Amino acid sequence: MKVTASGRTLSDAADRLHRALREFRVRGLKTNIGFLLNLLKDETFRQGAATVNYIKDHPELLEPPKWRDRGTKMLKYLAEVIVNGNPDIKGPIRPKRF
Repeated sequence: MKVTASGRTLSDAADRLHRALREFRVRGLKTNIGFLLNLLKDETFRQGAATVNYIKDHPELLEPPKWRDRGTKMLKYLAEVIVNGNPDIKGPIRPKRF
């Protein structure tokens, strides 16, 4: 997959691309999205001053950010409750007949 962004300045394009990459959801495959997010927030890169050896000289860019994947956690919870029920409720609630 390829994603591009444009802006009036390099900083604007970097901000737009950073947002687009944060919204990506890829499951089951390794990606370089974490590296790209780190790179797009790096001030030297944003100023256009990065050189060929910049990544080699800055290995911290390769550390993935701490993800807070709330969407997947919520879906897992809902699926668990739908399939296995809620442990606080003994059984299905049946309508009472009068």
